Amino acid sequence: MVSADPEDLRHRRFPLGSTTVPLSYASLGRLTSLGRCVAIDASERSQFLDLDIEPVTLTLSARAHTAIDLNTSDKTLRQELSRLVGMIKADVARAGSVTHGVAPQRNVPQDSDIFIMLNRLWREQNGRCALCDQPIPFNQANRLLQISRDRTDSGNTTYDWHNTRLTHLACNLGKSDGTLGEWQEYLAMVRQGAG
Repeated sequence: MVSADPEDLRHRRFPLGSTTVPLSYASLGRLTSLGRCVAIDASERSQFLDLDIEPVTLTLSARAHTAIDLNTSDKTLRQELSRLVGMIKADVARAGSVTHGVAPQRNVPQDSDIFIMLNRLWREQNGRCALCDQPIPFNQANRLLQISRDRTDSGNTTYDWHNTRLTHLACNLGKSDGTLGEWQEYLAMVRQGAG
């Protein structure tokens, strides 16, 4: 494993792109390629594939982690998290309005902050429901299995890092404003009945 420490890297000799794959390297400087990935020229592919590869451990800054969280490559996850951001914003917009009662006041940070928070929660929870610990599938015809946002403490009206978790919609609706203990007691009864 190669360290990403600049001192260690300074003493290593790496192949130069300008001599190993000169056509591909030159394409990086084209105006249309700036800031983008470029394909390896077909005539240089074998030289590129013959290079030795060593894993490098990177130490990413908080800013880099934020960029990664905002730009997840999983299209379905991005769509689902964006849907949840919209739902959280709708909850906040309804705050104070009269329905069958008065919708509670809710607070929320910026859209990008919500997205980052939800993406990190998804990773921390390993794609599992925080209430039943089962996987949360995407693109389900059964909407009760879809991903939902739940405030950990229903009395706290803020969607923030400490008061938000990801659940199945059914688990979120089932727990409602019950305590976690009450939910676990109910879930144990359901699981005992299914076993």
